[in-house]
Amino acid sequence: MSLVNDALKRAKEAHDRQAGAPLRGAPLHAAAAPPASKMWVIALLAFVLALAAAGGGIWYWQKHQSLPFFKTHTKEAPKPAYTIIIGANPDAKHTPAPATPVAPVPIKTTTVEPPAPAPKIETIPAPAPPAPTAPPPTLPFALKLQGILYSATKPAAILNGRTIFVGDVISGMTISSIESDRITITYSNQPIVLRMP
Repeated sequence: MSLVNDALKRAKEAHDRQAGAPLRGAPLHAAAAPPASKMWVIALLAFVLALAAAGGGIWYWQKHQSLPFFKTHTKEAPKPAYTIIIGANPDAKHTPAPATPVAPVPIKTTTVEPPAPAPKIETIPAPAPPAPTAPPPTLPFALKLQGILYSATKPAAILNGRTIFVGDVISGMTISSIESDRITITYSNQPIVLRMP
């Protein structure tokens, strides 16, 4: 521990020798005046502020001055001429002079043609929307086309394991046509086409 204290004392003494006399007892000095080079900046700033204040004062004085600097000449409306009559009626002191007659101004007449009638706009009715197609009717039972025996004179088909011909009616379903690859059945006035798988 004494080694640490000795090292700190030596470091402090070396520092004091390099820094000179300690600052603890040194007298305080008054602050020095600003250099002369800064004075002209302060003087210039004061001059600019004085000019701004003078300009504002002149502007305020002109704005609130009752009489303008320059007398403006405006044309006044001519006063009507009066005739002074001295005579029997003291109440009628001033009467306006008779007005001078004004020459009539010629009126130009122009003929204006009536505007052209607006063109007729022919409306074309929109086409009627197509009639909604009814969904296919629900069949009373599932149909399975199993085969077609096609001939020009009397074609036949095998439907759900039963042999059918054109014109047969099965549970309200009429066989309308039998072709080589499909048959057409009419049910609730709607055609139903069944094709070979």
